[in-house]
Amino acid sequence: VAKILEKFGVLKDEWCCGSPLLRTGYRDLAKKMAKHNVQALKEAGAKRGICSCAGCYKTLKLDWPKQVGELPFEVIHISQCLADMIKNEKISLREVKGKVTYHDPCHLGRHCGVYDEPREVLKSIPGIEFVEMNPNRENSLCCGAGGGVKAALPDIAIKTAINVLQKIGETGAETIISTCPFCKTNFLDAMGEKEKIEVCDLTELIVKSME
Repeated sequence: VAKILEKFGVLKDEWCCGSPLLRTGYRDLAKKMAKHNVQALKEAGAKRGICSCAGCYKTLKLDWPKQVGELPFEVIHISQCLADMIKNEKISLREVKGKVTYHDPCHLGRHCGVYDEPREVLKSIPGIEFVEMNPNRENSLCCGAGGGVKAALPDIAIKTAINVLQKIGETGAETIISTCPFCKTNFLDAMGEKEKIEVCDLTELIVKSME
């Protein structure tokens, strides 16, 4: 993300967004973290918060306002930022050959309704053959890592990911594109030695195309 954005700021004292705490019932501590971060962003004069993680995006966009009230800044996901940058010709992309599919993260898709922008970005990269896995969009299968499952029930998380990988394998794609670190990590953990598919964050693919 840092390689993509020309101008950006990082808070000196930025805490976790609180998503893992919220999903596992630690609501008071999550609220404390939200208050700290909102105040820090406000003091920094931030007009926009860009999230590269689907879980962070859902937390900032939907949960923080419930915890601390209306936010004094806009919240967008990096895929939305990229779609806008490509549309307005703020970045130029070189050819990257490959057959890819996109996995809709629960937090970004079902929770926040962001489905089109990641696909628009992928289709904008010269040389990329984009194929949909089934099911997709609002019916997409959870990777198995969210909601505290990865930490509390790792075996179930891996079994869930294996099921999704089987669906992805049916597409013939060489690369799974993700916009969620949890999804990417769980897919990598679930892969066997015989797996011949790459897992790549959307921003990693964009950087490859820019270079």
